[in-house]
Amino acid sequence: MQTSDRIARHLAKDLFRFVVTGSVDDGKSTLLGRLLLDAGALFEDQLADATLLGPDGIPHLDLSLLTDGLLAEREQQITIDVAYRYFATERRKFIVADTPGHLQYTRNMVTGASTADAALLLVDASRGPTEQTRRHAFVAARLGLRELIVCVNKMDLVGWSKERFDSITAELTALLAETGFARCHIIPVSATLGDNVARRSEQLPWAPATLLELLETLPLPPSSNSAPVRLWVQLLLKSGDGVRRYAGTLATGRITVGDRLLLLPSELEIGVTELTVAGKSSDSAVAGESIAIRFDREVDCARGDLLCSIDAPAQTASRFEAALVWFGDQPLRAGVRLLLRIGSRETTATITELLDRTDLDRLTTSSTDRLDTNDLGRVRISTLDPLPFDPFELCRATGAFVLIDPTSRATVAAGMLAAPSEERPSESAPPSGLERQRRLGHGPLLINMPAGAETAALDRLERRLFDAGFVTAQAADRSAATRLLHAGLVVLSTTQPLDAMPAVTLSDSNEADWWQQLEPLLGPLRGR
Repeated sequence: MQTSDRIARHLAKDLFRFVVTGSVDDGKSTLLGRLLLDAGALFEDQLADATLLGPDGIPHLDLSLLTDGLLAEREQQITIDVAYRYFATERRKFIVADTPGHLQYTRNMVTGASTADAALLLVDASRGPTEQTRRHAFVAARLGLRELIVCVNKMDLVGWSKERFDSITAELTALLAETGFARCHIIPVSATLGDNVARRSEQLPWAPATLLELLETLPLPPSSNSAPVRLWVQLLLKSGDGVRRYAGTLATGRITVGDRLLLLPSELEIGVTELTVAGKSSDSAVAGESIAIRFDREVDCARGDLLCSIDAPAQTASRFEAALVWFGDQPLRAGVRLLLRIGSRETTATITELLDRTDLDRLTTSSTDRLDTNDLGRVRISTLDPLPFDPFELCRATGAFVLIDPTSRATVAAGMLAAPSEERPSESAPPSGLERQRRLGHGPLLINMPAGAETAALDRLERRLFDAGFVTAQAADRSAATRLLHAGLVVLSTTQPLDAMPAVTLSDSNEADWWQQLEPLLGPLRGR
C-alpha cells in the first residue's frame, strides 16, 4: 500500500474521545500506559524514558511515567494536570485525557471530561468504589457523557476472583443507576500485567470483552454536522480594502455560501456572501473548522455574538438555572458577582440563589446556602447582558460556561445551563443592585480622593467620568456616599472607605495621574 493510500485510510477513520477518571492510586496512568504500549503507540525514546532500574539492578518499565509528564507528578507519583494522548488502531483514532484522582484536582477532571465522548472509570478491586468514584461518575454524567466503561483494576491483587468482581459490579450498578448513564460496561483488568486491556486473558476467561474491543465498538455520538448552526464570533477581520469578515470556529452545523443566518442577541438576519476555511476560499464549511464569513450587509457584530440557524435558533435570556461545579477557595453564596464566559462572550453575572447541593455520599440533593470547594449544586444566575444559549444537553458549545473571579481572573466554577429562569422581581421589592447596573450600564464605585484635593480637581475628574458614560455624584460625608453607592452611582468622596463596597483610593500623586489609576477599573465596572 502506498504512503498516500495509508494516509488517506488513516484520515478516514472515526475519531473517538474518552477521559480516564477514578480515585487516587486506582491505576489510571498505568492503565493508559499499558493501552498505549499494547496498541503500538509509543516511540523508543518514550519507552527508554520510562525504563527505571529496580532495587535488584534489573531495568523495568514504569507504565505510569508514559503519561505523567510533569516533574511534580513523577516525584509524587500522582497525576496533577490533564495529560492528553493520541493513538490509533486499525479501526479508530483516539484522543484520551488522563485526569487526576485527587479531590483538589476535580477541576482538572472537569476539563478533561468536557470534550469527551465517553468516560473510562477505574475502580481498585481490592478497595472497591470510593467517594471519588461517586464524584467522578456524577460529574461525568452531568457533563453529558452517556457512555461509561468501568475497569475493575488490579484483579491480580484479589486472586482473579470472579466473586469479588461480581460484588463490585453489583455495588457499581446501584451507584451508576442514579447518575444517569444510559449505557455502562463493567470489565475486569490488570493494568500492570496487561490482562484484558488489549489482549484476552487466561486468568479472566469470563470477561465479556477487552478494554480495546469496547473502545473500538462503542457507538459514536451523533454527527455535529447535522445539528443546527452555532458559531461564536471570535474576531473581526478587516482587509486593506475595508471589507469586514467575522471569524470563529464552527461549533455545530454546516454553512454554505448563500445561507441565511440569525445573529444573536441583536436578532438581525444576515446572508453569507463569502466563506473562507483555514484562510482559503470555500463554498461550504462543517463543524470543527475555523472559518471567516462576509455578510451581505454591514451590521453591528462584535466578539461574543452568536451566529445560528434561522429555523432552529438559540434562546436568549438574562436569567438562568444552571448546574455548577464550584472550584473557588472561598465558599460560594448568593449575591456574589462574577464574570461569566460562554463561548467567546463575557459578561457580569450575579448568583441570585443557591437551589441545592448534591451529597456525593448518598447521591441526594438538599437545600443549601453555600457551595464549598468541589461541591456540585444548582443555582440561579442573572447576567448584565442577555445571553444567547442552548441547554447544555442539546449543545455543549452554547450551554457550557465558566465563572471567573473579576479580581484575580481565576476560574472558580464550571457550569451547564439548563433553562431560562422564570424568576421575576417582586413588585414590592426595591430595585436590586443588578437591576440598577442594567439600567445605568455600570456598577457602583467609590473613588476615595486624596485628602485636601481641590474642589476644581474633583469637578474636572467627575466631568471626565460623566463624559465617559458613567452616572456620577460627589458625596460630602459617609452617609451620603453610602446612599449613592446603593443607588449604583460612581461616587467621588473624601470620606473613609466603606465596608463591603467596591472602592478605589487614589494616591496623592499629581491630578494627571488619577485617570491612569482609574482606567483599568472602568472596563470591568461596565462588565466588559
